[in-house]
Amino acid sequence: MVDERVVDHVPPGQPDERDLRRLRSDGENDGYGEADPVRTEEAEQTYERRPVRDGTHIRQGIGVVTTNDGSPVELYALLPDRGEGEIVAAAIRPPATILELGCGTGRMTRQLVARGFRVTAVDESAAMLDHVRDAETVRARIEDLDLGRRFDAVLLASNLMSAAASQRRAFLDACRRHADLVVIETLPLGWTPKEGTAALGDVTTSTRVDRIEDGVVHGVVVYEARDRRWSHAFAMRVFADQAELDAALAEGGLSFDRWLDRDRGWFVATAAATRP
Repeated sequence: MVDERVVDHVPPGQPDERDLRRLRSDGENDGYGEADPVRTEEAEQTYERRPVRDGTHIRQGIGVVTTNDGSPVELYALLPDRGEGEIVAAAIRPPATILELGCGTGRMTRQLVARGFRVTAVDESAAMLDHVRDAETVRARIEDLDLGRRFDAVLLASNLMSAAASQRRAFLDACRRHADLVVIETLPLGWTPKEGTAALGDVTTSTRVDRIEDGVVHGVVVYEARDRRWSHAFAMRVFADQAELDAALAEGGLSFDRWLDRDRGWFVATAAATRP
């Protein structure tokens, strides 16, 4: 039997352990194709810091762990590496300190650690953080994070730049509180979504686009792995051109520096005050 759940939150553009949040049971009405408004209300934040774990750390097996909101940790753990560590290394060299925001199960974390970076990995899910090895972990919401210390760079990946404007500003503010250099993943400028099916390791994804309005792409993605299926509606902001991207960065006190890949899905931004 296929186990199907529906996600009602806005995901980033590419499948990732951070893309599926706030899963709900099949019986709940999620307003199919519509994303809930992003909420950025202030809340008292408590941080749970954990020491660096080595490879002997015992974790629950795949298929056992879920987050408090029902997110399938086993699916995130199945997603393969896609060379993100190499891209980050083109922006800053090890043994630099990196604050990774929204680390999920540590797919990018392990790539960075393997290259000699000193990583502090942040996620709001303890179950996700239980999969992270060889890095300091902090359990917290990105929007409220303030560790009171600086890093050589912040990593804001998984297309978190594609979030709604208010949440995107909160993410960028968190970046600026911790570093003057930020490595960011985004959708290519003017990106046009394509429907179809793709494979990411053991995970198969199917995408359906419903509409595009005011630069926001609305649709549904279905993930299938190990006889289970999860589906979610999404709404992704696509920056039409460099000017739109620059304006979004400026809201967070950042300036565009340079692209890191040929497809222009990764770039470096720096604190506006530090630019010549």
